Amino acid sequence: MSYEFCFTLIPISNSPSITEVDVQVESDGYGAAYSGNLNSGCCPAYFPNCHFNLGGSSSGVNGFGFGVNDPGGSLPVELVKFDVVEENNAIRISWTTASEINNDYFTIERSNDVINWIEIEKTDGNGNSTQYLNYSITDLFPLSGTSYYRLKQTDFDGKTSVFPPKSIHYDAAKDFDVFPNPAKEKLIIRNFSEAECETELYSAIGMQVYTPFYTTSKEKIFDTSQLTSGIYFLIIRSKNEIKKRERIIITK
Repeated sequence: MSYEFCFTLIPISNSPSITEVDVQVESDGYGAAYSGNLNSGCCPAYFPNCHFNLGGSSSGVNGFGFGVNDPGGSLPVELVKFDVVEENNAIRISWTTASEINNDYFTIERSNDVINWIEIEKTDGNGNSTQYLNYSITDLFPLSGTSYYRLKQTDFDGKTSVFPPKSIHYDAAKDFDVFPNPAKEKLIIRNFSEAECETELYSAIGMQVYTPFYTTSKEKIFDTSQLTSGIYFLIIRSKNEIKKRERIIITK
């Protein structure tokens, strides 16, 4: 099976050879997605699924076309729900499948530009199933601003399917300013009240770290000069509720 797409447009230039069409095609779970520019309807050499070319002009209107091969077959996972919500100053990602075939594991990926994706977490699939199954993971350290999350599924034979992403806007707690980050000699929490809040600092492997500090009427200042370089995680709590999570980088 293949899909063919044709476009007609009046370019800024009368020369179709210097006119490009920006194409964004999302995978439906069967074939590959495509993102890039087509010049005179020509497929990029590095994208073998693209097979159909059309170039020409008529009455000053230029035609562009391309096609995408689709191998067809049954989806390895029938996804019926994919939700991304803010919950307790974190982002909870949940999804439900109605059936699974040869499903090894799922991967949740995050991006701030829908181009560059990083893996957040993996979770095992259920191989073969015809029952409704629910999954969820939590991103404890979400990006501030608009982020995108997507679900990738991997078969036992290594084949993958990527489902369309969902976006969410997350505003990091504005009650506290944590700086500088990266930090060297000290780390400051502004708008902090020792009587109302408490802090926890963890290493990258989850071990709680203790370092000297002192407080003023509006700030808590950590002495980070003795900490080794690396990634740490700061948690600010108030009345047992997490108010802020912050990823801290210590440099020397």
